Amino acid sequence: MKYIIDENREEIKYARKIISGEYKAEQPEILSCKRFLRDLERQNDVDFPYCYDYSRADRFFQFFEMCPNTEEGNNTKLKLAKFQYYDCGQIFGWVRKDSGARRWRNVLIYEARGQGKSSLCAAISLYVLTADKIYPPFHPEKGYFEPNQYICLMAYDRDQTVQVRKPIIDMVNNSTQFQEQVSVGKGDSTRTYIRGKKRGGEIKAISKETKKLDGEKLNLIICDEYAAHLETKRLSTLMGSFGKRRQSMCVKITTAGDDALIKPAYDDYKRCLEVLNGRIQDDRYLIIIRELGEKDDPADFSLYEKCTPMLREHNEYSERLLTEIKSEWEEAFQGGSEQQKIEYLIKRTNRWQVGSELKFLNQDQLDMLQKSIMPKDEFLKLIKDRPCVCGIDASKVIDLTAESFIFKLPDDKIGIYAHGFMPKETVYTHLKTDKLPYESYERKGYLSFIDGTYIDNFDLKQYLYEFERDNNLEVKAVCADNAYCQQLLIDLTAGRTPNNKIYDVIECPQTTSVLNEPCINFLTWLTAGKLVICENDLFINHCANAYVQYDKGGRMKVAKKNESSAFRIDLLAAALNAIRRIDLLNDQTLLNLIASGEYHF
Repeated sequence: MKYIIDENREEIKYARKIISGEYKAEQPEILSCKRFLRDLERQNDVDFPYCYDYSRADRFFQFFEMCPNTEEGNNTKLKLAKFQYYDCGQIFGWVRKDSGARRWRNVLIYEARGQGKSSLCAAISLYVLTADKIYPPFHPEKGYFEPNQYICLMAYDRDQTVQVRKPIIDMVNNSTQFQEQVSVGKGDSTRTYIRGKKRGGEIKAISKETKKLDGEKLNLIICDEYAAHLETKRLSTLMGSFGKRRQSMCVKITTAGDDALIKPAYDDYKRCLEVLNGRIQDDRYLIIIRELGEKDDPADFSLYEKCTPMLREHNEYSERLLTEIKSEWEEAFQGGSEQQKIEYLIKRTNRWQVGSELKFLNQDQLDMLQKSIMPKDEFLKLIKDRPCVCGIDASKVIDLTAESFIFKLPDDKIGIYAHGFMPKETVYTHLKTDKLPYESYERKGYLSFIDGTYIDNFDLKQYLYEFERDNNLEVKAVCADNAYCQQLLIDLTAGRTPNNKIYDVIECPQTTSVLNEPCINFLTWLTAGKLVICENDLFINHCANAYVQYDKGGRMKVAKKNESSAFRIDLLAAALNAIRRIDLLNDQTLLNLIASGEYHF
């Protein structure tokens, strides 16, 4: 069969306008459109297994415009915007040439708020439940429906499960056609159910527990506000069911978020950029990213169609939307707080943000920190035979504790090696609260699991001894606040250590007067490109979590966002404790250069 490109179709005209510049767009969306047109050209290649079935795309278009517009009311129906033809056409139009099964395993759509995401998610869910027909490309007469379609709406908390169900329930309650196909009610557990009447199946919203769904055969996962999710384990568990159905798909429709470096969605976003740029191959991931450029002025509203494609429609809704955007900009940037500005940039320009203005490191500094990482084997060769200072940040007996080591290196560079400790019996609790892959971190050597339910000082002393011995180091001093580790410091001072060594222990109270200089030094070295960090994702995570507290004199220290926050900073805090006494390494610098052969008379 010869596949023809129909230039009169809305989704193709949209892509052409983006590429030509008729529609203003940032590079990721331009690359997405180029990919779409390039794949259309590849349809007739024998080695390309997919084709664009216009009839499958049109089938969803027709369904979408049957859905009631519950936000506008007055018995109105939804109407596809130009960009939605492009988005939805690709989601449902691309199929396998041999079977007609959908192409995409993953779909990611990033755009600013106000683009009809809730209505789109509701329509997609109802379509898959009631009308999702599979057939060989361009042969709907040979089609069939898979029975018992199972759709999972994945929310980031329990309250959001209500929000993601509501548009679907409202559509059903406002359409006699849907009421013939779908039943909505309260189950035995009083939880709302949404079930297919004729072909079975169910739409279920979940926020936490996924184990009960582990064995289910899911047709569709919709991950709502993907950027707000703190971990990927639940999503991975749900997607583990893929392959049991003829076609399964995960759709992530979201706006950007804050705390970029600790959000899994940001890592996914960066990988998607690599796919669009052709540096990673992934023919089963549909990627559409619409954002205001980093160099674009947020006050230039003529550029907002880049991240807010509804503004290209020139109708009553787009006029109301633009008015609201301008009002929010005035509130945020004309006397508003820094947090208001951050929220505005996230929601209205779809730009990822590091977080609050009180973050210890901004995005540029975090990017520099990533570049300063050195593989562990190379780092250990670099520090061998060198003196160091050890910093300890001890937490409560069941929490994460850290040891960090600071080195002076050639070319005035500073080396940092960090390691964490966690009781084995508390790992499961921390996995739930911290949303971090501690088991993976332990396998990679970023932290150690201690037997039992509490931090044992023996393990901390043993690690200090072995790190010093294995790398032929001399630990000049141990710096720590005696809170939670007073006995450990007494043992180190008394020589109650595996090698009976007596350590010089220096108290490091967690005050701005003590920590201001270490914080300034850390930032200065980082900005100057002088830091060398031994590879440790947990250390980078803790740096990204750190906030700044200032005293009345303007002196600083790092802290968690608040006392109850699960976002920890222990490995960074330990490093700053050690930096406080980096002066102890000054008199050793020349001797080490001579001994290592790096300095000659």
